[in-house]
Amino acid sequence: MNTRARKVWKTIPDKNIACRVHELDWDRIGNDLDAQRSAVIETLLMSECNALTVLYSKDEVFDSRVVMAWHGFGREEYKYFHYPLPEITSDLRIAVYPWLVPIAALILLTRGC
Repeated sequence: MNTRARKVWKTIPDKNIACRVHELDWDRIGNDLDAQRSAVIETLLMSECNALTVLYSKDEVFDSRVVMAWHGFGREEYKYFHYPLPEITSDLRIAVYPWLVPIAALILLTRGC
């Protein structure tokens, strides 16, 4: 694995993010995901929101942009970050995935999909 890839796929997320993720109400999140296919986590990234918001206007940090209206799905848009991901994004991914996998597996089994 090259140096750049190692930076992208860290194995230990920021302790602060990992602790915040661990303290979330995963039963509620799982129930919300099952019932309405979405869940709101209001306070997880409070201190990081402004830094992430500023990045949205910097096209050079993104690979691509998807405008939903072009596909007939509303007015929203989203963007894919270039790799390496911003540290907060990769830390969050690493911390959240272990919690989401069993929720997704249970939903998959109960819905028979």
